[in-house]
Amino acid sequence: MIKIAIADDEQMMREGIREAFDWEKHGLECVGTCKNGQEAYTLALHQEIDIFLLDICMPKISGLELIKKLNSINKDMLYIIISGYSEFEYAHQAIQLGVYDYVVKPIDETKLLSIILGAKERLLSGQKEKERINFLNMQMQNHLSELQHKFVHKLVTRGFDHTDTIRSECRQVELDFGENPGLLLIKHVKHLSPAMKWSEQLLYFAYKNLITELLENLGPITIVSKDFEDQLFVLTAIEDQHVWQDIDLSIEEAVFKYLGQKVRVVKHLVKTDLSNCYELYKKLDTKVNADLSENIRYVIHRLESDYANNTMDLNQIADELAVSPSHLSRLIKKELGISFKEYLIQLRMERAIALIKESDMRINEIAERVGYTNQHYFAHAFKKATGYSPSVYRQHHEAT
Repeated sequence: MIKIAIADDEQMMREGIREAFDWEKHGLECVGTCKNGQEAYTLALHQEIDIFLLDICMPKISGLELIKKLNSINKDMLYIIISGYSEFEYAHQAIQLGVYDYVVKPIDETKLLSIILGAKERLLSGQKEKERINFLNMQMQNHLSELQHKFVHKLVTRGFDHTDTIRSECRQVELDFGENPGLLLIKHVKHLSPAMKWSEQLLYFAYKNLITELLENLGPITIVSKDFEDQLFVLTAIEDQHVWQDIDLSIEEAVFKYLGQKVRVVKHLVKTDLSNCYELYKKLDTKVNADLSENIRYVIHRLESDYANNTMDLNQIADELAVSPSHLSRLIKKELGISFKEYLIQLRMERAIALIKESDMRINEIAERVGYTNQHYFAHAFKKATGYSPSVYRQHHEAT
């Protein structure tokens, strides 16, 4: 059964998620909830976790910092981040850390369940892939052992007196293996007799130069060879669609240093990782300020600096930009994924939640501070966004 854990500093949020679903029905088990990053880290040290739902902003250790720490413990764990609209500045960092997906507050339970089930399927397919890798590894080790034996035997019994000959022999070993003409299947030969050390040195010289020649022609994709169990690849220029289309060719041309790596499945795994990363990048791309149009960046700036102005509306900002309100409305919906009104309310609710948590201000004062002259309208909007009235929300927060 896939094990899932939840970390969020808001008790209502973490308990709400835990109680929202029949985990067992979906083949899942909720193994714990945590109120801060330190608790989440401790839980991960003592409890097997497959999927971790993490709030980006938590006390003691933030969600992103926690992912960095946990990646060194369990590279197979999948992360789903919980964020507010104002936290999309962290989106690129999340991509680099390999986050599976994200969900925005207030949480849509149907969407969250869909994301969780998608993560579950990823894990199950990954387990099948590992079994396939182990099978292919056993097969390839048999082939490689035979090739290595033949090559070493030829080197020891005959020796080579010219580096060009060694290069030719290296390529011959590569061609004998057949299925991966772009992969170098030679490693530094060990345990030669002292009399044959000169051949070992020549082999190393030729091997080093051959790798250098091949690497010079690799282009914009860099693949760093490591222990295959780490499944770690350094990928550059992923945003470039042209590079994405040519990735298949680049992988075919890549050079891997050491004999015995599971080269047959490298291409598949790299492309799978790239596809997942690129898919997440595309989802977030339109919501990251750096990628927004100039007009939308202006809208965000105006709202964040003047959200408390109760006369703030779409017409006012449209006039400032010298565009029609209808055009600006469509642009906001296209680039932010929500309407002008929804974005403004979301911004005001985030500020209101912060004031409820961090200050002793009365509810009516908080309402005025975030742009509401009518406390009843404010309470209605707050309950719609959080599921609780402002006063009940404060009571729950103080209780934790």
